[in-house]
Amino acid sequence: MKKLLLAAALIAALASIAVAQDARTMTRAVTPQTANTKINKQASAPSAPSYCKPCVFYGGDWPSTASDWVAFGNGNENYLGTIYNYSVYNALKVPTNSQIKVLGLFTNNIFYNYETGTNSFKLDPNTVEWAINTGVSSGNGGTVYASGTSVGSFAATGRSYEDVYFEYTVKAAIGEATGPTLHGGQEYWFVAAGDCTDSTCTEFMYQTDSFQGNAYGPKQPSCQSYQNGPEGGIDFENTCDEGYGSDISAYLSGGVIGHGLAGASN
Repeated sequence: MKKLLLAAALIAALASIAVAQDARTMTRAVTPQTANTKINKQASAPSAPSYCKPCVFYGGDWPSTASDWVAFGNGNENYLGTIYNYSVYNALKVPTNSQIKVLGLFTNNIFYNYETGTNSFKLDPNTVEWAINTGVSSGNGGTVYASGTSVGSFAATGRSYEDVYFEYTVKAAIGEATGPTLHGGQEYWFVAAGDCTDSTCTEFMYQTDSFQGNAYGPKQPSCQSYQNGPEGGIDFENTCDEGYGSDISAYLSGGVIGHGLAGASN
């Protein structure tokens, strides 16, 4: 679900990031890091953030104070009257003999205001598109297991980079009555992407990468997340195939709100 993403592989030594204003020149990821650079991964599992409650999975925080990071286009946006749709499919493998009742999904996303460059954002309409798929692979979106449009929840995480990129949590509340059940031993891919399709919207959205091999809840499968964006010619591309190396784009910052997961780490 989205087009418009910034210039790829800008070297870490740059003091600031130049932003292309022509959508045709924009790629699908924003990054200040050098390709194939390794960063230090967090050794211990992260805590569940306050907005993930009850929390069954969280992939970890964006390392915004580091010089090496990457984020992937994730949202529905209006650019000069054209709606661009990009989405990131986050991998989640449910532990054997467990079940998850999904009550909500969220992703942490960099927001960038391409007109003003200021920290001024909104969802308009105030909705979040969400989906859970099975059988996703490179070039294959698999099967939609559950999907919908929910009233959006939109809040700053407090993390930012160079006073240009600001991270916000985009959350979709699904609820007990309609929330799907995820079954043990199976792998799923979830999406939570914000809507900003009104003509007054002037922001781009990119899901952040946590670079963590550990997670709150089940371990996130490495190099099993995908990005889709038909307008940009992106057909379920593996996020580890973006040219940054597996240490750069292996683990994404997002999570699942729910209950009923046996064996989750705390």
